[in-house]
Parts: sequence; structure tokens; C-alpha cells
Amino acid sequence: WRRRARRLSQQQRALKAAKLGRDAPKFDKHQIERLGEAQDLNLLLDHCGKRSPFGKPDRAALKRFAQTELARQRERIAGDGEISAED
Repeated sequence: WRRRARRLSQQQRALKAAKLGRDAPKFDKHQIERLGEAQDLNLLLDHCGKRSPFGKPDRAALKRFAQTELARQRERIAGDGEISAED
């Protein structure tokens, strides 16, 4: 996602510089960032298994944190993308 978003952003900047980007599709940079954060949390969860480099107490704490944050990110991604005042 991040590579694709960066590539799209670079293409849009090039089109804008060439004064051709008026009809270029828009994208929500915040939504792309949320997708990247969700990807990071999934990677963290993948590293909280039995073969994890983290100690058992740390694994449990990281797993709880990642699961909670991932659920929040999924709600943000699925919703209209607005972030509440709590964030």
C-alpha cells in the first residue's frame, strides 16, 4: 500500500507540474496512512507467536495492544475515515 500510494502521489505531482493533473484521481492520504498503520499492526501480531523474539510477558502485552489498535484502525478504514477527538 505504501509503495503504491507513494507512486500515485509522485505521479500526481508530476502531472500537476506539467499542468495535466486537473482530471487526475484524488486519493485520501490519511486513509493510506491508516492502511499502513494497520499493516504494521498485523506484522506486530505475526511476531507475537511462540517463536517470537519477545519474552512471554512482552508478547502478551504487545498482542493485546496490537489487537486493540488494529480493531480501531479497521473501524476507521471501514468508516468515513474521520478520527474522533480521542485520537
